[in-house]
Amino acid sequence: MNTNTNNIEFGGRLRVIGYIIVLVIAVLIGRIGYLQLYDGEHYASLADGNRIRIVPAVAPRGTFYDRNGNMMVTNRPGFAVSLLPLTEPISDEVINRLSALLKVPTGTIKEKIDAHIGFDPIRIKTDVGPEILSIIAEQKDLYPGVVVEVLPIREYIYKEQAVHVFGYVSEINDAELEAKKDSPHKYKMGDIIGKAGLERVYDLELRGEDGGEQVEVDVTGKPVEILGKKNPVPGSDLYLTIDKDIQAAAEKAVDEQLVAVGAKAAAVVVMNPQTGEVLAMVSRPSFDPNLFVGGISSKNWNAINNNPNHPMDNKAITGEYPPGSTFKIVTGTAALAE
Repeated sequence: MNTNTNNIEFGGRLRVIGYIIVLVIAVLIGRIGYLQLYDGEHYASLADGNRIRIVPAVAPRGTFYDRNGNMMVTNRPGFAVSLLPLTEPISDEVINRLSALLKVPTGTIKEKIDAHIGFDPIRIKTDVGPEILSIIAEQKDLYPGVVVEVLPIREYIYKEQAVHVFGYVSEINDAELEAKKDSPHKYKMGDIIGKAGLERVYDLELRGEDGGEQVEVDVTGKPVEILGKKNPVPGSDLYLTIDKDIQAAAEKAVDEQLVAVGAKAAAVVVMNPQTGEVLAMVSRPSFDPNLFVGGISSKNWNAINNNPNHPMDNKAITGEYPPGSTFKIVTGTAALAE
């Protein structure tokens, strides 16, 4: 009697356990079906996000021409060393190795990584030389996640000539990024923008539309296959009223007069009195805007920034000076007219 009772109780427990197992399996099957049928696209996109990277192709900035069609500011091909965001954090070993190779402080690299959002490459240094590219290509395994981007590099053909008219470009900073958050163009860290002169005034028109490649990467971030490509659209060109030859003659005359009188600063504007067109604009002292393109060195920046005659100021339009006796013609004409 007791044996039969025990068998019945044991059989009942087995049935309960069996029901529980069947219920758990049913729940799991239902959950799997739900994930596949209803959330399949969502999780597929997450999986693609882990293995697919968008490598942008930067659009070349528009070219500057003088009134006669002479090219004065253009772009040349160059290279940048960047980091692809990985599923795992970039190791200190890679950061230290990259810092030593590029001569960029480790703190700067870590700041760029920490501030980065999204899947775009993190640009560490722009306009690097062929020797650095060779090292990265030969030692790929030592630089996981490091890629070389081909970029258009801004080139000021005549260096200091008309620099205060053209301005210069450099990488956007945090304050500028915040100021441009409502701009029609969605600026991001690493963007090259106009910092002064016409480069700044017409930045939106000059920058064009970036393209890019959709690249499949492995677990270490190494590119495996290009899945798609969109070609960049160059920015608009600017045709100026400046005359290259008159600009060169005006700058030469100003430099000669500065030497003759022992002065350090001056400004000259040459205009067409019939139309008001500016044919030349000179401000002295000057600087080479090409120094800023790949990131200016501390030595060059200190030389420019600490110059007591302020080379970066366009004295032709921002300086405040007593008008002198030549202005009496204007006031005299006004008096006669009244």
